[in-house]
Amino acid sequence: MEQSDNRVSVYITRDTGIYDALNLLIDLIDINSYYLTLGASDVLFSSSLELINQCCIANPLTDIFFFALYVGNKKILPMKFYGFLFGLRGCGSSHSVGTLIRSRLHLFYGKYDTSYTLLADQLFIKTCILRKASVFRSTSGHLEKLK
Repeated sequence: MEQSDNRVSVYITRDTGIYDALNLLIDLIDINSYYLTLGASDVLFSSSLELINQCCIANPLTDIFFFALYVGNKKILPMKFYGFLFGLRGCGSSHSVGTLIRSRLHLFYGKYDTSYTLLADQLFIKTCILRKASVFRSTSGHLEKLK
């Protein structure tokens, strides 16, 4: 099933795993667009889409955007230069909702490896960063508030 209003599209399909779902998304979206993933319990602030739009306009060559997140009342900023010692947060956002990815990166670095049940998204992002994808880390804006 598909629903769309030109800004947001919703696809509902049989659950075969998170990375199968992300790979389906990659097949369906325009190769020049970006995507942001949300889990069932994730919430975006009302200003999040405008922040994303402003960052994309101001940084048109950027491949990956990392945004600050709120967990409870604590703001967690994207980190830099810590490598993957701290997981994904060591080089970017601490959660997938804080990460906006240009879909064309999958042409160069492949889709998500479905043989992993966890962390295939971090492996993909790590591969992109190590191979010099352009990255923007926003320290002023924030996207999500986790319960």
